[in-house]
Amino acid sequence: MNAKDMHHGDYDEQTLKEQFDLRDVSAKLNAYTGLKFPEVYPGYYGGYSRQTEEYLSLAERSEIMFDEFRDLAKMFSWHGAYKNVINEMITHMQKNTGEPFSSPLLDQALKEQIEGDDSENSSLQHIKDALIKNIEWSEGIYPEAKEELLTSEVGRSILPRFDDFKDYTNGLVICVHDIWSAQITLQSLQVSGNQFTATVHYRVQDHFGLDDADISNWAYRQARIFRLWFVLQRWEQFDFKPFITEMNATVTIKGTRI
Repeated sequence: MNAKDMHHGDYDEQTLKEQFDLRDVSAKLNAYTGLKFPEVYPGYYGGYSRQTEEYLSLAERSEIMFDEFRDLAKMFSWHGAYKNVINEMITHMQKNTGEPFSSPLLDQALKEQIEGDDSENSSLQHIKDALIKNIEWSEGIYPEAKEELLTSEVGRSILPRFDDFKDYTNGLVICVHDIWSAQITLQSLQVSGNQFTATVHYRVQDHFGLDDADISNWAYRQARIFRLWFVLQRWEQFDFKPFITEMNATVTIKGTRI
């Protein structure tokens, strides 16, 4: 796949440090050498550390870093029905299969987003408008000759995305945020007099991965979670595969001839 956020294992240590300034990656260890940082213990006169020179294997390092990854994700995902989905996605990445990921909760979130978007540029509103304009009302059908008009109308809409204020705390902004592709299918259409009922299916895909532009963004790079994520994915020694997240939702819309 040519998508830049689906690349993995394509950078060496020197590039990560010099091009992306990824030196301070984990708070627990040196990601590159495996040196475990000393643990700090509380004391009456202040904290003290127990100095040990312990070097961890790549497998041991990645296990600690994925635990850290899940812990840091809590800042974006701490309430609501979807708060634990990001943990499932991080664990899916840790398994390193590269297989697509799906979740009934993400399907539910997609359906809620589609049905709850009442803006003029929502995809569902554009579909509804196109049907009202182009249905052959006297015959009770949508003519094949006008299918392209329906497609072009959807193309002018804003596709589903998760960027409301609540999505920054319920986990959806880090799980999905934007989408890479969407397949929208008109599954059924019933016309009765001056009214119609339509069933529309959405198949939406996103990439759970980071590209160069993500980590080059100053704000992203300040957050340890993204430094961890990028090194786990892109360093040639770790090479954990990103994956496609797939969501499906079926919605019903109704409309009346103008």
